[in-house]
Amino acid sequence: MRDVSAIVEHPPEDHGRHRLVRIAELTRDVGYRLSLAPEPTLEYVSPNVFDLLGVTAEELLGDPRRWRELILDEDRPHLTSAAARAFQRFGRRDLCRHIEGHVLWVDARHVLVRSPTGDVIGTEWLVRDVTNMVLA
Repeated sequence: MRDVSAIVEHPPEDHGRHRLVRIAELTRDVGYRLSLAPEPTLEYVSPNVFDLLGVTAEELLGDPRRWRELILDEDRPHLTSAAARAFQRFGRRDLCRHIEGHVLWVDARHVLVRSPTGDVIGTEWLVRDVTNMVLA
């Protein structure tokens, strides 16, 4: 069992990337952070992405377009519509293909990252494998 008391005791001003990293470390979910300005840039991907999709965080950070390759063709239009709604809080369910070929369902949810002045500067995502739930 993992002691999470040190995580809970962090001051409220400790947020952003460090919060996402802590959440991703405590779950099997994949966390990632996308900066929107000056152009969309993948800033962080949790290491447990390898367990979910068979690719490393380093591979995705080195080639952010790789995410698109892991989404099945029929679900790719959702990525475009999701980008158009980037300033809303929403969740979506996608079909992905593990690097070894098997298909899995994932739920993806995000929150907006804002600057101190309130401008949207990025998004933080959590992606969860829901294959067993969908197929049950």
